[in-house]
Amino acid sequence: MNLFSPAGSASPANDAAAPRQLAVYATYLALHRIATELASSHTPGSAPLALACGMDSAGAEAAIASKLAGASFLGIDASLSLQKAAQRSRACDFLVNSTSEALRMLKLALRKSQPIAVGLLADPAASLMQLCERGVQPQFLFTPASSALSTEIQSALTLLMQRGAHSLRVSNSPALPDTESLVRWTAATPGDLRPLDTLMLAHLSAEETPRRHWLQHSPSYFLRPSPPERIGSLTTEEMSSLQAALLAPTPFLLTLRATLHGPAELAWTYANTQTHTLRITP
Repeated sequence: MNLFSPAGSASPANDAAAPRQLAVYATYLALHRIATELASSHTPGSAPLALACGMDSAGAEAAIASKLAGASFLGIDASLSLQKAAQRSRACDFLVNSTSEALRMLKLALRKSQPIAVGLLADPAASLMQLCERGVQPQFLFTPASSALSTEIQSALTLLMQRGAHSLRVSNSPALPDTESLVRWTAATPGDLRPLDTLMLAHLSAEETPRRHWLQHSPSYFLRPSPPERIGSLTTEEMSSLQAALLAPTPFLLTLRATLHGPAELAWTYANTQTHTLRITP
């Protein structure tokens, strides 16, 4: 019998840490870069598939990053508690215990052009072998340390990489160009982040897509961070423009301060690792 349940029906137990926003952002950017390079070789109408062995916090982070980057995701793990934890964090949309059911759902999502994340509750070695035998080929492959993998799993992953899968690791360090800074903004409440999100979007280059998409869609995966925070990145010019807007006594800034429930802070780090902060008080 297939186990099939929508996200949100998990039990209260939690054996995995919550997905880290910075790790998801770093992985999202890496996926987007590779997907852009592969775009010319993709079949029109196709969508990339990401696969992970293990649904601990790193697997959940890979799942969120994959969906945000436009790829469907399959996470294989025999641990029910880890799979359920991934559901609670909205990293996984559905949980099944059959490879056939997982593939059926992924194919349905492909027809709808709507990336989803499916958790496969099964033995990774056996499941990977089935996927290889069926000719399923992920474009992205997330793997734990090789020392933690059995010989069977390593053999299957090696075969998938030989067929063209790109091996990735979840990282805490976004690979940014020298002209771009990592930005983190915090606020007293999640609601206080919304006007800051709007302000950040307003200062992104009009033609910018990946970072704009991130700011528009990632908040739904991080509804209750503690403290309330947002991660992103801005170019030197965008950062200068944003600073000027926050320091000038404009109607927007006066309104922003009047609606804040507590202090908000903007912190950014340049390529030379020097960190700067700007505090906004009610």
